[in-house]
Amino acid sequence: LIPWRDIDLRRDEVLALKEGDDVKVENDDWVLINYEGRIEGKEFDDSKANDMQFAIGGSDLVEFHSGLLGMSSGDEKEVEIELPDRFGENAGKKANFIIKLTEISFVKRPELDESFFEKYGVVDEAELKENVGLTIISRKTAELKSEYRIAVRTQLSDLYDEFDLPEELMEFEKEQVQKELEKISAEKEITEEEKEKKRQEGYENAKKDLRMKFILDSISEHEKMNFDENEAAREFVGLAQITGQSPDKLIQTPFGRDMYQRIIIRKQGDSILDRVVARVFGDLIEEISSEAHEHVHDENCEHDHT
Repeated sequence: LIPWRDIDLRRDEVLALKEGDDVKVENDDWVLINYEGRIEGKEFDDSKANDMQFAIGGSDLVEFHSGLLGMSSGDEKEVEIELPDRFGENAGKKANFIIKLTEISFVKRPELDESFFEKYGVVDEAELKENVGLTIISRKTAELKSEYRIAVRTQLSDLYDEFDLPEELMEFEKEQVQKELEKISAEKEITEEEKEKKRQEGYENAKKDLRMKFILDSISEHEKMNFDENEAAREFVGLAQITGQSPDKLIQTPFGRDMYQRIIIRKQGDSILDRVVARVFGDLIEEISSEAHEHVHDENCEHDHT
């Protein structure tokens, strides 16, 4: 297939790299970026993406446009962005994003001659359009999957009837909320009214998170899914190294164990949502045997895998 980054799929135009000593992003340019976002230092759903290509001034990823203007290929920049509706429950929140600009392109209408067809491995204009059409479908499908995935996470809980959550788990979550509240109170003075409001919000969020976890677990069980814990372990090791700590020492601390478990829960949830989207779009599901998964940590790692 012709790479979609090279062809304007709607008008049979070519995206050509902008070249020169002082090339910067301008309106109507096409950009290729990677980004990674955090809310108060923490990752969130769909906060990372690679090879995102869109036109400055177009309707895609509008929140990044102003920050990209004036950047050059290879530049990396941190910007604060108010998250749009496509981020579901995080919409409206402020997030800090690291944007890496990979390419700047412009739209150039090609000469449809023999050399052009040879360049893209096609015989004539008819075959060219057929390949472009397939690429359009591929790109649009990817966009629909991304939008559907966000919608599923936002609406999945509402599709299930209410059910009772284990009292022990709810009590544990309430204790965690209370500990966090006490920590906040120690750092700054808050009124009893504010404290009670935060407590109730914490309880509701904990209940919602537990409910979502049980729903996702039931889907995972129905799908007979096996989670590759190596993915969580690799992220944990990376975070430990970034902070200059030994992963095996960090995992032995309460903070490290809590961090590791949160990574596992988030990645398990992401993989289950990916499976839901794959089922909806009729994608081929590859069954992965649990025996194939090996832990990335060494023998000194003592955390619990139950």
